[in-house]
Amino acid sequence: MKVFVSYLIDPLARTIQKVRDGFDNAASLIGTDSLDCETLWSTPADPDSSVEVFAAEDGVLDEPWSRAFFRLRLTHDGTNLEKIFAGKAVLAAFGIVPDDLARQVATPTAVESGVEFLAESAAIEGLAEHSGATERRVVHWSEHAAFATGKAPARRTSRREEHPSGTGTRNAK
Repeated sequence: MKVFVSYLIDPLARTIQKVRDGFDNAASLIGTDSLDCETLWSTPADPDSSVEVFAAEDGVLDEPWSRAFFRLRLTHDGTNLEKIFAGKAVLAAFGIVPDDLARQVATPTAVESGVEFLAESAAIEGLAEHSGATERRVVHWSEHAAFATGKAPARRTSRREEHPSGTGTRNAK
């Protein structure tokens, strides 16, 4: 489905507002030129098609923005993506986007159903929950023709543990 939409998500005001040219105006909408871009979905077949979130870099956030959080949840092909952001952010979807994602960003009401405004303690708890070494979550969907009909080969690496004295590593058994 072809989309060209963007939304300003403001966790202090707890609002989601459709904006024009969010991709081009993200810096002015958020209030800083120091932006992080989190690509949630893209395809190598069409580099002009993507779903992205633009947010201020963590180091430039001042209070009260550094204490204002929201969680964004999207689903694509039965896989869930959950990401926590601090401060204002612009959610932008452009180009030919899969129908399931396009429906989730089609209207402010649809975006609202995937956004949860969080208290600082809930955000810290959510971030800690997802920071474990065994975490397995989708951080980016990418459609690639080479993997359209099968699975990509995978290889495990050996795990190394910290030595109990803290002075080196040893092979895990």
